[in-house]
Amino acid sequence: MEPLFAVRMTHDEDMYYNQVLASKQSAPAEKPGKKNFLSRVDLSDVIFGLLAFFVFYMTFPAEELAQRIVQSALMAGVFVLVLGQLNGNRRREKQRIAPDADERNQAEMIMESSGLAGEPCTVSFYEDSFQLENPGITTSYRYKGVSWIKETEQYYMIFWTRSTVIPVEKAGFYRGTPSQFKAFLEKKCQKTIMKAR
Repeated sequence: MEPLFAVRMTHDEDMYYNQVLASKQSAPAEKPGKKNFLSRVDLSDVIFGLLAFFVFYMTFPAEELAQRIVQSALMAGVFVLVLGQLNGNRRREKQRIAPDADERNQAEMIMESSGLAGEPCTVSFYEDSFQLENPGITTSYRYKGVSWIKETEQYYMIFWTRSTVIPVEKAGFYRGTPSQFKAFLEKKCQKTIMKAR
């Protein structure tokens, strides 16, 4: 029986990198509302604030004690806010750059442990099931057993379980097209394909 859709691919780092991207859980959406300022203050901010207060208290002379305390507290508060903003920007920059390197390393480790680096594979989709053909082994799956499906720029990732993923490279279709396949897969699996980042 001829498949409705068929894809040829090669096990390479890019395949596993896309699998790592698709495996990541999306961050929960923040509920709109007021943010609690105290929840964002950590111990280092408090220590810097106290140090800044004492520095400003000793630096700015004022005739009245209350005026001197208020001036020092305001200056320390501004100092901590500016410092916190700078640290937050640095942390965000690290989080933006570092994860890609971590994901690439993770993909390389998964590829090495699979023992399939450079090996060709084919995924064929039939009316009631689909199968993954790797060298020496063919595995069949039923659509109703699919847990979820994610889409990256280059792949559809069909999750049988969290650790069993069937990649489908969009550029590898030799039977059918990626756009037709998406609608077909959503209908057969009764799942909505979620976008990975």
